[in-house]
Amino acid sequence: MSLVIVPPHHSVPAHRQHDDANQMIQRHRQAVEELSEEQREAFRNHAAASFAASTRRNYASDHRCFVLFLRGKFANAVRLRNPVTGELDPRLAAWTDAIAWMQEMQRQHKKLSTINRRWSYLRSHLIPDLSRKEIHDEYQQILGGIRRQMNDGQLKGKRPLLMKHIHAILELLPKVGYDMLQRRTFLLFGFHSAMRRSELRAMRWNDVEFKAAGVVVRIPVSKTGKGQVITLNRHQGEYCPVRQLELWRERTRPAAKSVVFRTITKDDELTEKAISIKCMVKYIKEGCISIGLPEKEYGVHSLRSGMISTMADVPTVTLPQIMQVSRHRNISSIQSYLKGSTQAFSHGL
Repeated sequence: MSLVIVPPHHSVPAHRQHDDANQMIQRHRQAVEELSEEQREAFRNHAAASFAASTRRNYASDHRCFVLFLRGKFANAVRLRNPVTGELDPRLAAWTDAIAWMQEMQRQHKKLSTINRRWSYLRSHLIPDLSRKEIHDEYQQILGGIRRQMNDGQLKGKRPLLMKHIHAILELLPKVGYDMLQRRTFLLFGFHSAMRRSELRAMRWNDVEFKAAGVVVRIPVSKTGKGQVITLNRHQGEYCPVRQLELWRERTRPAAKSVVFRTITKDDELTEKAISIKCMVKYIKEGCISIGLPEKEYGVHSLRSGMISTMADVPTVTLPQIMQVSRHRNISSIQSYLKGSTQAFSHGL
């Protein structure tokens, strides 16, 4: 049996580490320059495919906003990489520009969620002259100050519509007419399915399969870019979301590929066009007004957050069960939904 002798570890001086890193970057750049255009195009396509389509759209928008901000501002230091094409833009930007952009967004009263998303864009596509950790730590300190000044340390969003709110709204809605029937279906099914706004709007009847126990809905493209499947059980009583969805289908007799929620004219006539975001918001706002809730504090996302919050207040429901319904992959993503609920204390969140 031979012994493997491990040499003693010697710390490498900081300047030596910096020189080694520069040499590695130079070798990488040289290797990239030797690639054929076909290989570069393939690499760019693979890099772009690592993000969901919605993420690429957001990053592309953030990129345009940042480049627009840079015009007439600072220059010199680090080059920007286009998040869609992978190309390096000729314009230069320094890390101080990113900080200035954060501060400008605060002055423009941008939402903290927007600032956080644009920070993700910067981390992914701004090539720093400092180490990633140094930049991250520095930004976190600045973001902490922005949060404190905005008095938005808990990432406030729209308030959740709870089950009792949904039932109270439905009690006041008439059961005649396409518009009223769609409202009932949208509120009830949107709540219990915890689907995102974009998913509800894009849902088609050929993605819906009714079964004796409930319904199976296939989501071809989700926020993460991957297809998903959700199941919903039948409930006892008049507020069964599966039965309500069946009633909507029976009344409208749609084509297989038509969207589930459609635009309805002022004369209460159905069209083949998908429901608009404005109409979805109107359903929520008018429902809140009818039961005395402040309509400005609620939106379409209130259905999804309401279902998650309602589940969180049931002592027998576990966090994995909630994440299965919400389709969150990370616990950190669902923490904002659980603040103030019984689950927030029982799980130590």
